[in-house]
Amino acid sequence: MRNGRIRKLWGLSKKGRLWLPSDPSAKGGVRHPGHKEVPLIPLLDKWGFLVIEILIASLILTTSIAATMYLFRVGFKELQHAKESNMVASKLPVAIDYLKTSEMKGITSTVELGDGVSMIWKSQLLSESAPTVSVNSAGLYEIYMYKIVFTLTFEKLTRDYEIMLFKHRPKGSAEPAI
Repeated sequence: MRNGRIRKLWGLSKKGRLWLPSDPSAKGGVRHPGHKEVPLIPLLDKWGFLVIEILIASLILTTSIAATMYLFRVGFKELQHAKESNMVASKLPVAIDYLKTSEMKGITSTVELGDGVSMIWKSQLLSESAPTVSVNSAGLYEIYMYKIVFTLTFEKLTRDYEIMLFKHRPKGSAEPAI
């Protein structure tokens, strides 16, 4: 009985169809012979589902735009990191050539290698030796082995390196080791 009243109040028939009065002055709960039954689902398809479809489509569009913006941000950040890493890697041979030609007497120094790359380095003498037996005394050399710890820095990127370097000079010579 109660379901019948609800159906009459909402204008639903037993088949789940919405019935509309042909007379505009008719009240919602009274069914007249001139009433026309209209299926309820097509009305929802036309209006209710359209709104839901628009909401879902806008949600998908917003999510895809946000994901694209995030990927661009990450891509630019990684591109900057790759640029810094390439710059430091390109200056590594320059740094090694500089260290080969520098005087090594247990010093610490800072050098600008160009393009914003700087190097801080420290050398430590590990050992030195001089051959004691030689056929020709002009062929005697003093040999030095240095441990060099250096850091290359470019903008926010810092890379640490450690190399061993051999140098020599003629025995008894006052000139620096080569």
